[in-house]
Amino acid sequence: MNIHQSRRVFLSEDCASLWGILTDDGHDARLPKITPYPRENCRMKIAYGEDVVFSGPTLRDMLIEKGRIRLRFDHLGSGLWVKGQTCPVTGFEIAGSDKHFVRAEAYPAGIDIVVYSEEVAEPVAVRYNWSNMPEGNLYNREGLPAPPFRTDDWDFVIPE
Repeated sequence: MNIHQSRRVFLSEDCASLWGILTDDGHDARLPKITPYPRENCRMKIAYGEDVVFSGPTLRDMLIEKGRIRLRFDHLGSGLWVKGQTCPVTGFEIAGSDKHFVRAEAYPAGIDIVVYSEEVAEPVAVRYNWSNMPEGNLYNREGLPAPPFRTDDWDFVIPE
């Protein structure tokens, strides 16, 4: 089990916990670390159950459509946002039934994200920001990043 999986297991069992996503805190040591602004929103959600945007987009489900995977999300706030640009969405990998992940192309389609790769004719799984140094740029319009996720439950294998 890696760090992303461990967080998900803990948070799924503790309804009074929320996680702060720091995948966007910058990889340049010269830059100051970013403190997520929704800290107060998290307090309001936990303490008072208020309807506030406290999370970036979280994966709801996926649909496989003709060589592509469509991802649908919860916690959209006022919509999806690709930080720094309009396309492409970065940080995605895709795999077929051989369980071999390759870098994927991704683009917004309304409130969904569509993921594909010419290298994978029949995709079955997607991962987002599933690395030690993630560089994904998927956010909601409130500026909160999507947490790392995966659609598979395969055993973790270190590539050779």
